[in-house]
Formats: sequence, structure tokens, C-alpha cells
Amino acid sequence: MSYENSAGLGIKQAYGPKQAGDHIVAGGFQSENGEQTIVIKFDETMLGDDFIDVHLPAGAVVTGANLKVETAFVGAGAIVELGTDGAEVANGISWVVANIGTDNRWVAGATAAGTWANPLVGVTKVGLAESGAAFTAGAGCIYLTYKMC
Repeated sequence: MSYENSAGLGIKQAYGPKQAGDHIVAGGFQSENGEQTIVIKFDETMLGDDFIDVHLPAGAVVTGANLKVETAFVGAGAIVELGTDGAEVANGISWVVANIGTDNRWVAGATAAGTWANPLVGVTKVGLAESGAAFTAGAGCIYLTYKMC
């Protein structure tokens, strides 16, 4: 990651992906329609851990999330939950194990629920958790997209 101090005020601007351990959390990819994309790489052992240091800005509208399954997820009745840290089940997007149990597959997340169904009122920390049963295997990347209203 490179840094720049172009304003001359001692404020640095960071460019490129943010590296954090064995996973990459990257942001700032902007598409043609003004959407921003955040990429979160994880495996089943990270669900529920506080490894994501990503915040969505106030006013952000979550437009979708897609999961690229690298290694099939295993866990009868288990669900991957992406959403507001600590309240992922009520406020966020989910994937059920029946849809993510195959290697090398793209799967769209369910429709955003709770506070994620509308423009976010305040800055929102992103969390990743599991609900239902526990996963015993699985790895992938989530591509979370949002735009400002």
C-alpha cells in the first residue's frame, strides 16, 4: 500500500488494498455507476471473529453482495451472515449452506434486511458471523457493493 501527503497538512492518503493477516479486505473499487465494492476473504474459522475493520459511511445504500465460493461450505443448517457488526442476522445479507456447498461458484446474497434495506443512518461497522449450526469447512470472498445516496 502506498501513501501520499499531497495536501501539505500532514494528512496522508492511502492507496491500494488493506492487508490484514491471511485475508485481504479491500475497498475503493468504483464501478461505472458510482458503486463502491469491498472485498472480504474468509474461511469458516473466521466467522464471528472481529477481523473486519471496514465501516460503511452514513447514507450508504447497500446494493448487493456476492460470495465467490473457493472451497465448499459444510454445516447442516448453517448460514453465513454479513451485516452490522454484532447484529448481522437482523441487519444484513445472508447465504444458506445449501447454496454455497459447491466449490468455485458465485452466489448472490439474500435481499438486504433490517437497517441494510435502507440508507444507513450512521457510520456502520461491518461484521461477518454464522447462524444456525456451525460450519466445519468452507472458504470464499464476499464482494459487497454500496453507493451513496
